[in-house]
This record gives sequence, structure tokens and C-alpha cells, in this order.
Amino acid sequence: MSSAANCVLLASLCMFGTAAFSLNARAALRPRILGGLEVSNRCKAPYNSIVALEFMSGASPVAFCSGHILNTRIVVTTAYCVENLRMLGQAGLPVFAVAGERDLMGTDSEEQKIPVANYKAHPLYNDTTLDNNIGLLQLAIPVTFGACVQPYSKYEEDPNACTDIDKSCFMVGWGAYTESSAYLNSARLRAADMVVYGDFVSRILTSSQLPAGTLVVEGANIKNKACIFDWGDLIACKRNNKYVLRGLLSRYNCMTPDVPMLMTDVTLYDLWMTRCVQDWTSC
Repeated sequence: MSSAANCVLLASLCMFGTAAFSLNARAALRPRILGGLEVSNRCKAPYNSIVALEFMSGASPVAFCSGHILNTRIVVTTAYCVENLRMLGQAGLPVFAVAGERDLMGTDSEEQKIPVANYKAHPLYNDTTLDNNIGLLQLAIPVTFGACVQPYSKYEEDPNACTDIDKSCFMVGWGAYTESSAYLNSARLRAADMVVYGDFVSRILTSSQLPAGTLVVEGANIKNKACIFDWGDLIACKRNNKYVLRGLLSRYNCMTPDVPMLMTDVTLYDLWMTRCVQDWTSC
């Protein structure tokens, strides 16, 4: 059976409520990223587009969120991360975007630590509902592109992709690695395979209305789950034989496993991001 036919079949199961998706759908939603595998090649796409958003806690860095390089001066992240950045600034804790970061406990050879000069959340962001949970950061100086630091590949259409139930995806970030360290970073970048559900399937799998601009995602391995410091994690999916930025982790669920994990669908915000790149003050 072709990949396109598989996609139609899986979507049909959701539509018509077979046992696989009607009786057990919500019980099966256990999206988890704790315990992901360590990224071995940090300089490979799409890992080389990730930046750690860090502040110093004593002598140690804390990567409270992830961001992703749009161009030499702009990083995309969630609006939730932008609000946390604002609060840290008000508390006198400067935030840095660290490109080329792999190991938080050391200085990587390709690492570039750049102050965040400005930031903005999407104008329709709602911090209660998480509607339109996307934001942008403006770096104080341009990042220098190299093997381990590159902009992310933008989403593109692929006729062979299964957009209703996309199993070509994975999530990457510095979130907690074990249950016992739920409030600590993983020292090194880790990844876990994910399934991204399209808008139609996402609405079937949730009993309440989805926040604007979001989709449901779950771990391919139910032992993985998203947790503290996974905010803004990159969710990449394969399109035309390369990995593109599909979304950003909008809501984790390690504390509430019955609530599905959500992803901000970045494809819905391309126009807004383009306007901000062209004129930061007018978007």
C-alpha cells in the first residue's frame, strides 16, 4: 500500500470511529519526550538551527526554552517563552541565545552566545488559552553561519507526505531527561520521534476546542513525554527528503498525561514573520 493510501486509511479510521481511534483515542494520547536519545551530530540539519535560550543561575546556565534561527538576526520561539524572557529581564537576569550549543555544561567549539536585544509575542497571543503561541527574538548582533549554525529549512508541500497523521517527525530540545530530574535540563541536546496530527484529526482526538494555531502531537514511544524546559522545542518533519520546521512545542504534559501535547503550527504565521523581518516595528 502506498504512503498516500496509508494516510487516507488512517484518517478514515479517525473519521468513522473504529475501536482504534474512538474507544481508545484519548487513552492512547501519551505524548512524552523524557528519555529521548542524545543527538550525536549537532552540526546536521535540522539540529544546527536550534538555539538555547539561557540565563545564569549561580554559576550554571539554565536553558529555559528553545528557539530556531530564521535569519542572522531573528530567532523564532513561542510567545510563552517571550513572556518568560520578559519576566527574567524584569528580574535583572539577562537572556542569551546560544547558537551551536550542544552541552550546557561546557563551551562547544561552534558555540555563539548572543544577547537578546528585543522580542515580541504575536499580537493575538493569549497567555490563558495559548492561542497564537508564537514569538520572535531580535539578536543584539548577527549570528555567524557555519557548519553547526544554520537557519532552519522552511516548510514546503510534499505530495507524498501524510499530513493527517505524520509519522516522519521528531522533537529536539534540552528538556528534562528523567522523571527524577523534572526541573532540570538535560545537559545535552536530545531528540525523540513524534507523530503530528493534522487539524482534522487533532480536533477528533480532543474533546475541547484547540487553541488557535495549534495541532496535537504525541510521542511515537509512549515512554517519552514533554516536560519543563521543553517549551519552544523544535518539531521537524520530513518533506521532499529533508527535515523542515513543522512546529514548536506549545504545551507539555508530563504533569498532566491525560492532556494532549500541543504544537504551534508555524506554517500559519509565515506572513506575520515575514512582515516582522521586513519591518520589526510595524508587525
